[in-house]
Amino acid sequence: MSPISQHFNNLRLQLGALLICSSMLLTNISAAQTSEAQESQTSAQQQSTQNMNERWQNLSQEEREALLQQAEKFRALPQAKQQELRDRFAKWQALPPERQAQIREKFQQYKALPDEEKEEIRQRFEWFNSLSDDDKQLLRDKWQSLNDEQRLKLIERFKNKTPAQRLKARKRLDRLLNQRR
Repeated sequence: MSPISQHFNNLRLQLGALLICSSMLLTNISAAQTSEAQESQTSAQQQSTQNMNERWQNLSQEEREALLQQAEKFRALPQAKQQELRDRFAKWQALPPERQAQIREKFQQYKALPDEEKEEIRQRFEWFNSLSDDDKQLLRDKWQSLNDEQRLKLIERFKNKTPAQRLKARKRLDRLLNQRR
């Protein structure tokens, strides 16, 4: 499994563990509440807890064990990392269902790629993330300034290059970006 696939798989399991932890927390809170407090619990909260419990029950034993292991890993993370994962999960949840579906589809397409292509994508991803925020924005702005025909030509030019040629082009771009500083 490629590092990106492992990362997404771990992230998916960590998010699942976060859901389970929150469900367990809701369940524990509910159990600790007095009967009067339970009566004041909104039907939405009750429904949410019930849905989480149903989802847990529908998991296979293997899935439950994997999620519990991820929950342990999550609890062992520093608070800042836990908060980062919660924030990422909140951003994911805030995405429209259509966008979530697009992302899932793209990930499935990525998983189906040959290992060499996945490695090339991983290298491009790492290269882009190594750029300064200003350089990233500069590239985004330049991309946005291109019309569709120019973008397609650029994509085709890079598609026809070997991985070594693409790496050389990225290094040339790095030099150009460094000259601008």
